[in-house]
Amino acid sequence: MSIHLSGASVFNRASSINSVGIVLIPICPGSFFMGSSENEVGRHNSESLHRVTIRETFFISKYPITQLQYRAVMGQATEHPQVVSDKSESDLPITGVTWFESVEFCQRLSQLRAEERNGRVYSLPSESQWEYACRAGTRSAYSFGKHLFDLGDYAWYANNSGRQVQRVGLKSPNPWGVCDMHGNVWEWCSSHIESYMEKGEQAVSAGDSTSRIVRGGSCLSPPIRCRSAQRSWEYAWRKGRDIGFRVVLTQPSGVGFRGILNRLKNGTNGDTVARTE
Repeated sequence: MSIHLSGASVFNRASSINSVGIVLIPICPGSFFMGSSENEVGRHNSESLHRVTIRETFFISKYPITQLQYRAVMGQATEHPQVVSDKSESDLPITGVTWFESVEFCQRLSQLRAEERNGRVYSLPSESQWEYACRAGTRSAYSFGKHLFDLGDYAWYANNSGRQVQRVGLKSPNPWGVCDMHGNVWEWCSSHIESYMEKGEQAVSAGDSTSRIVRGGSCLSPPIRCRSAQRSWEYAWRKGRDIGFRVVLTQPSGVGFRGILNRLKNGTNGDTVARTE
């Protein structure tokens, strides 16, 4: 077991699976440089390089939320057009969900009996949580390095996807064991586009219908749009065919690292929260 507070590693594969089959990867506290250097290919001027400190352990879903998981939480009666009944497609990431539907998923997941009983509270990741988990201790353009010829080993993007969303987990994970952070589907974050530097990252109200951050690129994206620092945004009500999400497990601070491990062992895994600049 290894812990490195600079953000260079996480404890080895102490993952957990919740009541609907979501695999959760623990991410240790640490500091990292968020954004991109001025000489990074594809850099946008909104990617101001700054240090962020993640102060508490959190868990992030290993894969984007799948069709099967979405159906298990939101119910068989859902009329969501992207939810499929074909079992062979159940490992496809859910797409075409608005930011509001993603938030509702997190709320309903938290209210499931097994999750609520164990104090598990889920949310969308903040933008800093997302980039911290994506980078996995790296400072290069991608979590695997800077060379584009390696991208196909880690991502579904415009050059290799056939412009179709692909099943989760078919590409290599990043150094912290998280998959599909580059490409396949853009992922909703809790953060507002203006909250990167000027306003701090505050989770925004579900009643606010303005724009939200999406991260990671998609099966339709060129390589530079799949970079770790790449920022984009969408209106919260938009249902994009290449937009999905993943979740983080959060809980009020105060449960230490050993306490988290004990909860995992006892079937009461919990704890997360993230960040401050």
